Amino acid sequence: MRVLAIVLMMMAAVSTGAAAETLSIKSFYGHFVGRGSASGVTAGYFDVSDRALEVTIKAAGTGIQVAWTTYIKKGGAGDAEEIVKRSTKITFGATGRPNVFIEKRGTDPFDGTPLSWARIEGRTLSTYTFVVDKDGVYNLATYNRTLDKQGRVMDLQFEALRNGVVVRSAGAKLVRK
Repeated sequence: MRVLAIVLMMMAAVSTGAAAETLSIKSFYGHFVGRGSASGVTAGYFDVSDRALEVTIKAAGTGIQVAWTTYIKKGGAGDAEEIVKRSTKITFGATGRPNVFIEKRGTDPFDGTPLSWARIEGRTLSTYTFVVDKDGVYNLATYNRTLDKQGRVMDLQFEALRNGVVVRSAGAKLVRK
């Protein structure tokens, strides 16, 4: 019993220390650029692709705006290779909860409108987008953006789930510009 009490006190001390180290949203403001790779299953084939990325995080009213662009190399070699550009921008409003934000656009993922939210824990800003397709299959995209201790390097980890199965994942290192 005494051992259990000691373990519980240690766990409380660790969790209290982690909460004290949670960054403010302002720590994430800025423009980051870098490179990474993604892997996943497309049409039954496992594929890997290199990519360049840009992420911009800034204040937006009482919330934040997170914008990102991915440049993906597709096929070919040299002059024949094609660069595909994909950009997304989400504005999250304050929720009244510390370090938790929500996109006001969608509140019902069953109507095809994504439900998106963001939260900060420790040095990581996580964004989530959840939607249910017409067949009732859910899709969840998670981006974890973790800053190093100096706030200059961002480690980006992405995962896309479809009905609980990982269909794509990516990782990248980005540097504050």
